[in-house]
Parts: sequence; C-alpha cells; structure tokens
Amino acid sequence: MSKKLMKAARLYKPGQPFKIEEIPIPEIDVDEVLVKVKFCGICGSDLHIFNGITPTAYLPMTIGHEVSGELVEIGSRVKGWNIGDRVSFGGVLSCGLCYNCLKGKDWLCVNKKFIGIHTEGGFAQFVKVKARNLIKLPPNFSFEEGALIEPAGTPFHAITQQAKLSAGEKVAIYGVGGMGTFAIQIARLCGAVKIIAVDTRKEALERAKRLGADEAINAKEVDPVNVIKQITQGQGVDVAIECVGMRQTIANAVKSLRPGGRAVIVGIGSQSIELVPPGVFVRNEFELLGSYCYSITDLKKVADLASSGKLNLSVAISKKIPLNWINEGFYQFKEKIGNPVRILIFPE
Repeated sequence: MSKKLMKAARLYKPGQPFKIEEIPIPEIDVDEVLVKVKFCGICGSDLHIFNGITPTAYLPMTIGHEVSGELVEIGSRVKGWNIGDRVSFGGVLSCGLCYNCLKGKDWLCVNKKFIGIHTEGGFAQFVKVKARNLIKLPPNFSFEEGALIEPAGTPFHAITQQAKLSAGEKVAIYGVGGMGTFAIQIARLCGAVKIIAVDTRKEALERAKRLGADEAINAKEVDPVNVIKQITQGQGVDVAIECVGMRQTIANAVKSLRPGGRAVIVGIGSQSIELVPPGVFVRNEFELLGSYCYSITDLKKVADLASSGKLNLSVAISKKIPLNWINEGFYQFKEKIGNPVRILIFPE
C-alpha cells in the first residue's frame, strides 16, 4: 500500500532554493504525535542552516521549528492529549537519561537533537514531535501567535533563568530584532527600571521604543558603551542581553556592565568571543553567561503571559506567506526587506 503524501519545502544544499516536493507523511512512534501545521516561522537559526553556518544531520531535509498546528494522530502511549487539540511545541529532543536530563535541564541534554536540524521540521503540511514537547494553545490564541511561543521562549529563559533579572535593575539589550522584540517586553515584566535598546537599524529601534524601551541607541552612529555609561551616570547596567552573536556586540555587552554585572549571550554566530583584558574582567567581577533555548515550563509561562495580555507576541508578525513562496520569504528575511521580525509560512 502506498504511503500518504504531504507537501514540504526541501533543502538539498545550503544556499540553493528550497524545492517544494511531495514526501511521505511522517509515521509516529508510541510516544509521539502528528501535528497538522498551521504556521511555521522563519528565524535566524533557519537562516544559519540555509547559509551553511549550522549543518544539518542529513540532506535533503525539511527545516523549521517555530510551529503551531493541531493534533491529527496520537501515539498509543500518549496520555492527556486529544485529536484536534491546538498546540505549539519545543524543538529540543532530549534523551531523558543523561546527567543534565536527570537534573531537569533537558534543553542541555548531551545527546540532544533539534527538530529541523536533526529531524524533519515544520516547513511542511505535517510534522511529528514527542508528546512531552507539546504546549497547548490557550483558547484565545490564534495559530499565528502560537507559532511565536517557541521563539519568545529563548529570551524568556535568558532573562528570567540565566540573568535572573529582578525589579529595579537596569538592562541593555543588544539587538532588538526577533528575540530582542520579546526581550524588551520580558524585561519590563520583570520590573526593569530602565531598558536600553541597541541596534543598527532605525526601524528596529523605533519599534523597541514602542514596546517599552526607555532609550534607543543606534550603534552605527555612536559608541553604545559610552552612551550607556552616560545614561547610567557612569555606572553601567546590571544586565546586558546580547541577541546578535557577533564578537563586537558581545564585547560591548560586557563593557556596558556596572561592576558585578551580568552579560547573557543569546545570539549564535561563528566569530570567537573576545572581551576585555582579564584584569578588567576579574576586578569588576563580571559574569558572562550563555543561554540556550528554554524549558517546556518556560514555554508554558510565555503562553500564559501572552494569553493574559501582558506579552504581545503578534507584534512580531511581519508577513504571512504560503509554503509555495518560501524562497521569496527567505530572501525577504535575509535581506531584511520591509524590516521583518518574523515571516510566517503556512502550508495550505
């Protein structure tokens, strides 16, 4: 008997256009579910895959991990979920057995895989996922908003779990595009007394101000470190969140700190990290922290905040494009045509 087919965007080689093909619908295991994709967002990590910076486990592959959809098939050992449930999910596939998993940090699993990098992703009509990765969409949520729970989870984890930003602290956010759009709002919810946005794009800085940034610094025009020191009366910020992943922005994030401050690096790039001299770093007791992904609990909290109206996810939706036009969507996202934050792909 022939398998049922679905439409998917297939990446055969980095830098080359996706091919829209019909491939078999995934077969689920006993602990998995099949999700009918409603939307899948294009993000910076997808662009890294497309450009060959992040290698995939194999090619051709369907990438994409910022997904919303509904359940159409449920594994025999899955409990608590029903056909038709509206969901999003976390992209980390953990082993559940390693030291980090047993310590409750499955996003740092030493054997982890990631949907859309090691397994088939969401730029397709259907995608399979472990049931333990699912997030139920609140009743008042659109599928468009549902696709943005996952990307908002990363800055939420960085600010609440790694930086542990507390009320009354000052924060600088380097890069206020995709993750930074959410980071500004999350910092405000954590009680930041001053939020300073740093970027090189005027449109991004204007959006940051609308979302709650107190100050906006164009790093193309001025030295952001000097301006941050001026704003904070020479002290520096308590926390710097770096969402770019470039050598200069990481160094500037550290240089922006007050003595005893924390810099959390969320951006992923190919450049090596070069900071301040060891004497400066040590005498100021700076903290440099990496922050990767999120826990499923983080994603549930993001969904709750958004459902209550305290976190605006829809502000990141720049455009919706059908799957057949995915190459145009990637081109617009890469070249920043129209200053996109998130371009959502829908398969129907």
